Amino acid sequence: MQVALSFNGMVGGITLGLFSLGMFFPFANSKGALVGSITAIAMVSWMALGQQVAVANGDYKLLKKPTSTEDCLCMNDTGIENINNNVADEGNDILFLYRISYLWYSAVGFFLTIIIGLIVSFQTGPQNPADVDDELLSPPAKSTYENLPVFLKEWLKIPLKTKPQNCNNIPLKGMVNVTVDLSDENVKK
Repeated sequence: MQVALSFNGMVGGITLGLFSLGMFFPFANSKGALVGSITAIAMVSWMALGQQVAVANGDYKLLKKPTSTEDCLCMNDTGIENINNNVADEGNDILFLYRISYLWYSAVGFFLTIIIGLIVSFQTGPQNPADVDDELLSPPAKSTYENLPVFLKEWLKIPLKTKPQNCNNIPLKGMVNVTVDLSDENVKK
């Protein structure tokens, strides 16, 4: 179960990070997405494989939780002096990344993909959000982009007008439902 969830965490978090990078950050470019995902999968794989090697070598032992009520402080007060003797301090000599639970691999992969993807996108020149189709963006990203202050748009080198106002200049892409406008002014009698 742990190995299956580790592999799922290694792939699932990074995939979610890539989709989120594209949906919520219209200025992220393909170089940032590629470098972010490769770096995240390398880091999470290193964490997972390092932990498995440490467990196999006996350097890291996963302790089982106590299941007995013996020396429980709620039952009596005689076990106060022995409370720290039941907890072994195993695995302090291994790298802290190997001690992270496999349940956190998805979150680590997600955040690494987003953060490194954004850093690389800004270093290599952010994509112009005006070039991104609005249908590919999440509604919160659209409204956030439209409400950016002017100085941020200038810093990101984003044109102040994002889309042409005349719909006749927009090329049709993909499947389009073209309808006829039958308002009262256009109908010949």
